[in-house]
Amino acid sequence: MERTLSSRMVELYQTSSNSYVTTAAVSTSSSAQRDLLTFKCFNACSIKNKLHELGIMASAHLDFIAITEMWLNDDFPNSVISVHLPNYSIFRSDRIDRRAGGALLLTSPSLHAESLPNINVTNIERVGKIITHNDVSECPLIIACVYRSPSCSFADFKSWLNIVRQSFLSTHFPPKLIIVGDFNLPNFDWNIPCCTNLEQNHILFLNFLNNYGLVQLNLEPTREN
Repeated sequence: MERTLSSRMVELYQTSSNSYVTTAAVSTSSSAQRDLLTFKCFNACSIKNKLHELGIMASAHLDFIAITEMWLNDDFPNSVISVHLPNYSIFRSDRIDRRAGGALLLTSPSLHAESLPNINVTNIERVGKIITHNDVSECPLIIACVYRSPSCSFADFKSWLNIVRQSFLSTHFPPKLIIVGDFNLPNFDWNIPCCTNLEQNHILFLNFLNNYGLVQLNLEPTREN
């Protein structure tokens, strides 16, 4: 059954591969108590020269900020990020083998976030996941930030989806889930939804979304092409 915006957590998968920012607020509860999560998601193409802008963005008191392609490694410590975002917890997973890639989640104290093990396979750019226990959801909530490299093979993508399925979704009471990030899978018509070609990675991902009732919120292209 498809989950609705008005009564339950709505899952989000963002297809952008650029530096434009997607802003959203999603409903997490049917109660009159605070029931919205506010967040921004963007592809940074390196955050090293964007930390000041990131601090301004965080001044809006967002619940979380999700960033793909932050282009960081062990030489860039979290303490540098914290100077500009002192009130946010940092969860990140860097690309190991070369520059670029990576996934980063910044969460506000109100989410009481706990780190989950990163689920990484070759060219699924390094997935960062957190689980939150908070005042806006009746049950645990997982927020996942994902970067899938364009060079990711079908076998690696299938392996990663199987790990996600076994780790979080194959339970009697699966957690509520938000997925944000960049999968580099542009050939979808989300108004139907369907693949606009028969490329096997697109078909694999669409089947995954349909099997677990995941709903795409961002229906418009986020870059010119």
